[in-house]
Amino acid sequence: MSLLKQTVKSARAFALAAACSALLFAGAQSSQAATLHYTEVSTLSGTVDGTPFTNATVTFQTSGDTANITAVVPSLLYELAGTVTFDIAGIGAGTFNGSDSFGVFALHQGATNAVGFLDVTLRDAIPYLGISDTSYDLSTATSLTGTNSFASHAAGYSTTLGTLIINGASGSGSFTATEVAAAPEPSSMALMAGALAAAVGFRRKR
Repeated sequence: MSLLKQTVKSARAFALAAACSALLFAGAQSSQAATLHYTEVSTLSGTVDGTPFTNATVTFQTSGDTANITAVVPSLLYELAGTVTFDIAGIGAGTFNGSDSFGVFALHQGATNAVGFLDVTLRDAIPYLGISDTSYDLSTATSLTGTNSFASHAAGYSTTLGTLIINGASGSGSFTATEVAAAPEPSSMALMAGALAAAVGFRRKR
């Protein structure tokens, strides 16, 4: 094999290795930013648009980028705003009006440890769980259980189903955070295509 052919072959091999390395690096970088889906299931009583519900299973959900978590008071209170939906068994599903006004929180203060959903503007918990975990900060996947509780807000909350008022909580509930699989970014897809093209070209020329 001539020196020129050896040089070309080595250059192609280097290009393939570089493209693959860049792809792996991009994947590692993107994996550092996580989107989590938060769900709380509680047993609550109250009214929605005037229709009462008693000891109903109510599911609250939202998703958010962990990079947007706000440490209102570091190690004590964390918040992450987002679009919050709810589903009241036997009544139906709705959405809280104002994506920047509602979200999830984690609180650790003295003997109080809690996670749940809140009105960010009023800093008022909607439903929440009293938990034993003393350090959860919303940034990782988790599965927690605790005692159902709520903060009384007589005026209620504006939702697509009408005004939601919660006036009672009972039993225990669950709070989970699960990681949402992210779609490949365009730059990562381009790198992947380049790496594959380089690999095909390299093999054909061998």
